[in-house]
Amino acid sequence: MSSRRIVRAPTPLATSLAAIVLFGLPIPVLAQTNHDAGETSRFDFLRMDVEMPSRPYNLDAADLDRDGHWDLVTADQVANTVSVLMGLGDGSFETPVTFDVPENPEALVAADFDGDGDADIAFVSAVPANFSILFNEGGGEFHLSGPTAVGGRPHSIATGDFDGDGSNDLAIGNLSGPDLAIALNDGSGVFHISERLSGGAGVERAMISDFDSDGDLDVGVTSLTDGEVAIHRNDGSGVFERRDGIPAGTRPHIGASGDLDGDGDDEVILPSSGTGEVLIFENDGRADLTLQWTIPLPETPWAAVVFDADGDGDQDVAVADYSGHRVAILENSGAGELSPAIWIEVGQQPHQIAVGDFDGDGRLDLATANDAENSVTILINRSDRD
Repeated sequence: MSSRRIVRAPTPLATSLAAIVLFGLPIPVLAQTNHDAGETSRFDFLRMDVEMPSRPYNLDAADLDRDGHWDLVTADQVANTVSVLMGLGDGSFETPVTFDVPENPEALVAADFDGDGDADIAFVSAVPANFSILFNEGGGEFHLSGPTAVGGRPHSIATGDFDGDGSNDLAIGNLSGPDLAIALNDGSGVFHISERLSGGAGVERAMISDFDSDGDLDVGVTSLTDGEVAIHRNDGSGVFERRDGIPAGTRPHIGASGDLDGDGDDEVILPSSGTGEVLIFENDGRADLTLQWTIPLPETPWAAVVFDADGDGDQDVAVADYSGHRVAILENSGAGELSPAIWIEVGQQPHQIAVGDFDGDGRLDLATANDAENSVTILINRSDRD
């Protein structure tokens, strides 16, 4: 494994709210609904479009500099870069700092991989078929380690402690083959591929959760080509029981998991881009899924996240609509039933969506990576709290 140092450029002056917006002042957005005319939404978001040096394809949110503020990191598979946006805690960000990385960085995830308390950045490179780590040394300085071969065409990456040793491991989806690679971490940020889980053709990003309530993290695997989802149960040591998939719409993309009905078990939420729907799968607590709800979302629902949008203690859902250039907020009734979509416009072709409290007010905000333009859209949540 090779390693080379990348030193961050001198930190530029922090930008103001107005300065980070592409087209004038921040845009107050009163969310639009598809309810009958006359109905209004109590959701209120402030939209800001952060100019990027290139087209962000993927993103994640984490506190990279341990200042208590949420930061963002993006990947651009065309420019072969990873960009870091340090948050100032008021909804604004420093000017993006960009790092050259191995070609085709298609997906990334931020977590502490070497046990030093700093969030590092793991990313997959599609064409060389490998993954690498940008290790965080604090003070905005990173060094690049890797790459580690994974094979196929790695398309997605997720993290969790699969073997219970206290270090974050990786789950890497293969778009060109029927498998999800599990890469276990020795605690220092050195990984080895321990097994490959069947996931059907075209594996999307894994959903990481304790789906069977036994105290360890399982993986939910979505097949983009076959239109299936499967939960592979962890025996606690990072070895997984392989299970068959069940139908999950047409071309399901980036799913999410969360306890929507308050029963202690995480459901699975999958955008079905080919049918313009979001599918909600009930979990019986043993990782057996049953399709419970089908929610129409016209155009191309692409990526989902679960978060409490209105502070009522229930998990709501946000879905990025790739071709509609917008985000749908699906409010939870408290019993797991989701409301019709509340739409918010974002940048062109939002490919990924992330959650964080970017302005430090206790409300969870959203960010989208806009694949068709050089921007990240920040949606600052100003909704009334219950």
